[in-house]
Amino acid sequence: MWYDDEGNIRKTKVRKFGKRYSDEFSRLVNGGLSLCAAGRRLGMGETSALIRGNKLLHQKSETVSHQKMVSSLRRAWSACVRRQPSVGRLTRAFKDSPAVFLKLSIYDGDWLKAFNRRHDDKGRGKRIAAKWVAKATASLKSAHASLLALEIPVQVTWTKLTEVAGLGFSRGCMHHPEIATLREELCEPVVRFRDRAFDIWLSRLASNRPKTSAQFAEVTGLRTLSPAQKMRLEVWLKKSS
Repeated sequence: MWYDDEGNIRKTKVRKFGKRYSDEFSRLVNGGLSLCAAGRRLGMGETSALIRGNKLLHQKSETVSHQKMVSSLRRAWSACVRRQPSVGRLTRAFKDSPAVFLKLSIYDGDWLKAFNRRHDDKGRGKRIAAKWVAKATASLKSAHASLLALEIPVQVTWTKLTEVAGLGFSRGCMHHPEIATLREELCEPVVRFRDRAFDIWLSRLASNRPKTSAQFAEVTGLRTLSPAQKMRLEVWLKKSS
């Protein structure tokens, strides 16, 4: 049950207007028709036309307000960047106006990226990245050598490498092609570590060999051996008797 535009009670359902009607209503109003005239053109009652017109005006107000805010943010960021020295200007601009940068990244991210690309210090980012990769590579290789030289063998993992090297890596840095390749090269799978540790302990304990495999496991911590290692250990232990 509903009331029509003349106040009469109707038992039929209220007609619903979809997006196509809403778009056409907006076009007619923007073209100069009054709300009621646009509504009549589409078969709407006067009340429905006024309600839809009020929503349209509210949406327009929100759109205009948003556009003004974005334009103001663009002008503020542009002025902030342009008054910075040419070297490191984007970093300096962010330090000066972090709120402007963050709001633009939310409300107008595509424009912000395009603007920053045009005003970046050309080539500087690549030079910085190359220096960082070279330094990180040297530190990781040095850390790798230190871990291999430990008296008690430890597995060379990425966590241990970065800890010894004193480097903190984000997920993005770990996926840098050169760093990713180096990681594969330096880190030890469990099987490779056990082989290395087994050989080290056989050499280190040659002059003072345990009597049994249980004693060997107790001293070395190697409690899981491959069939080939078990055979080698058995032969090695017999030489002590």
